[in-house]
Amino acid sequence: MGVGRTAALGIAAVGWIADVALQTVMRQPIAMAMPARGADEELLASLARWSSLVLIPGMLFVFGLIYAVSPRHIPPTAEWADGTYTNACCGPLVLKNGIIKAGGRLAHYVVAEDKFGRMINVSEGIGVSGNAVKFGGTFVFVHFNDNSMAQPAIGEAKSMHLTGLDDDADFTFVKQK
Repeated sequence: MGVGRTAALGIAAVGWIADVALQTVMRQPIAMAMPARGADEELLASLARWSSLVLIPGMLFVFGLIYAVSPRHIPPTAEWADGTYTNACCGPLVLKNGIIKAGGRLAHYVVAEDKFGRMINVSEGIGVSGNAVKFGGTFVFVHFNDNSMAQPAIGEAKSMHLTGLDDDADFTFVKQK
């Protein structure tokens, strides 16, 4: 046997041994490669207990602080809608202190809010029929201004919209100064 052949067999043997050793290590689970100690498990359990004792009161404090500094919702008053509203089709609508007057009749209303801003909720329903404002029916919500998401009725009441009882048309009543 020559020196070259012996060297080649030696290199092949080393490569084979390294390959077998690598396969043996890869078959073993990682837990066996790094065995857990009882002290490590106790440390993790202790950290879990102490972190819950700190995190839970901390989260309660933060959420309580957020609640305490959040602004409160103040519902609108009935005076927000007070005024005289006119339209060419009908006589004037007079709103004062939660009472709406039209054509000699009265009804009570409450100012409310929805996603389009403020509106009034009329106790009997209200709408336009012919050339007069009529009470009754199913239209109990009356929206103000443009009643859209772009221009909600939040500030001053400038106009109100009544629905036609006969044809569902929109009648805009403008607030008089």
